[in-house]
Amino acid sequence: MESSVKKLLPAEIKRSTLILLGILFLSYVVGDYITTAWLIHNDPVGINNESNPVASTLYRTFGHPGLLVVKLAAFIAIGSVVYFVEMKFPWQPRINKLKKLVVLVLIGYSLIVLVNNMYAIFTLSAA
Repeated sequence: MESSVKKLLPAEIKRSTLILLGILFLSYVVGDYITTAWLIHNDPVGINNESNPVASTLYRTFGHPGLLVVKLAAFIAIGSVVYFVEMKFPWQPRINKLKKLVVLVLIGYSLIVLVNNMYAIFTLSAA
């Protein structure tokens, strides 16, 4: 049974997908959550500087657990779609390239948000 699974999912595709999802998790969930939490507690106006209205509303309604749960749920949804596409279409190069491109765009966006938060942290720290 194990050999049939290996035929469906080549190791290099699975490894690269897991690495991309790991980077997305670190930047989107961990990095953004930690920097946002720091800014909420250290910025004089708190959550009022949050540019994402959904995140702001979630924080006002549910606090930190609300932000974290929604980030985790979004990541699980993205990861599930990526995993499904990889399992369903392992030998379709166009679909796999599109899948990786979408994950890379999400990583890029998450890194922009993370850099923006880090800039705000350094600005507040320098003041």
